[in-house]
Amino acid sequence: MFGIGKRNKMPKRPCDDICSPFKKAATPVFTAQHPGDVFTNGWFLAESAADVKAVGIGGVYVSIDSSQSKIHDQKRGIAGLFAKAMDGIAAAKKADLTVGISSCIDEQAFESGELDNIIELAKRQGVHEVLVFDAKPVGRFCDRNDLKGSLWTEKMFEHIKKYNDDEKYPGILLYARATSHTGLGCPGGTCYFYMTPYGDICPCDFHSHKFGNVREEKLPLIWDKMVQQLGMHGSNWHGCWAKRFNS
Repeated sequence: MFGIGKRNKMPKRPCDDICSPFKKAATPVFTAQHPGDVFTNGWFLAESAADVKAVGIGGVYVSIDSSQSKIHDQKRGIAGLFAKAMDGIAAAKKADLTVGISSCIDEQAFESGELDNIIELAKRQGVHEVLVFDAKPVGRFCDRNDLKGSLWTEKMFEHIKKYNDDEKYPGILLYARATSHTGLGCPGGTCYFYMTPYGDICPCDFHSHKFGNVREEKLPLIWDKMVQQLGMHGSNWHGCWAKRFNS
């Protein structure tokens, strides 16, 4: 699986710089057996969905930070983004893409019912999946000590069962569960890596430790170096590596 992250508003359509290289490739980069996913804020998705589908990408995840348009736009700092995202979701479904909503939730948002509101929004929009990331103590949240614990995510595991048992709702995937002892363990640096726009290789997009740059050394060498450090020799059962590393 190949994932592309494109989350910020840009001065040109994303397909101008994302899809063009894949269109020019001598052999297909994406196939039905090996599709790609795009993570996007949805700003250009309505006008780009058909192009995204044409290069073999199978699905898109649209980032939604609040079920309320005003709050979402404030968090993202882009007026009108929520409406653009909803139009993009509709266009992606029309283009026969698998469509998901991705959202980052902390304990306060969970306890206040905002997760439920986002799930209800996803149901109304007819998306196929809701991917829920539990907020990590990284980036602008690096000083959030409350994010270093994970007891509240156990409650979230139980809470979403009612949605996954109801066929009228989209599937709900909790990243906290996938990376825990009840899932497959954290994939960061074991079966997954993140490459920045500058070529830096990190275990994931939440884990800022750089193990090398593809402009300076070959990716397999960086990969070997990464998996041999920080205990990244296989999936661990202690949850997200980024949360542990930044704690």
